[in-house]
Amino acid sequence: MKRRHHKQKVVEMLKRGACPRDIMAAIPGACPFLISRYRKELGIKPFKPGRTPGKTERFISLQNQIRQMKISGMTYRQIGGRLHLSRQRVQQYLRIKRPIGRNRCDKCKVRTKVLSCHHVSYKDDSKYEVLCQSCHMSQHGAPKGRQARFLERQPRIITMIKSGMSCREIAKLEGITPEAVRYYLK
Repeated sequence: MKRRHHKQKVVEMLKRGACPRDIMAAIPGACPFLISRYRKELGIKPFKPGRTPGKTERFISLQNQIRQMKISGMTYRQIGGRLHLSRQRVQQYLRIKRPIGRNRCDKCKVRTKVLSCHHVSYKDDSKYEVLCQSCHMSQHGAPKGRQARFLERQPRIITMIKSGMSCREIAKLEGITPEAVRYYLK
């Protein structure tokens, strides 16, 4: 019973990126042999003596863990709850950096500066599409909530501005602030 309790604590500390010396100091009774065995089970590379794992090693470990959870069918919110991260942070861990020099949407072939990478498969990082905003939104289905209201209002607000109405007048008609009207014009 006691060993299982130790195992859970050791595994938890290894996942957080603690080195064996810190683990042995925090958990009395944890020996280097068991720490090494649990580390191998988790697929964590051996620690160099006198050195704790760097930011990139912890990032890659957490990124792989998040990817496995996403493959198993968990939502961003569920993953964030389990790892004590926000939903947005989980999405950032899975974000792919856009290749330099690509300025065309893979789907509609439109040239634009604002492109995003859409995962085709979370199992393989090389499987992604570079899409413009409208194609990316269509891949994820119909917009919901605030985004849907934004897309619904934007053409109306633009036509009102072209007709010569002030931001204050439009804000009164739409029930939003003048600053929000200016945001629609960006």
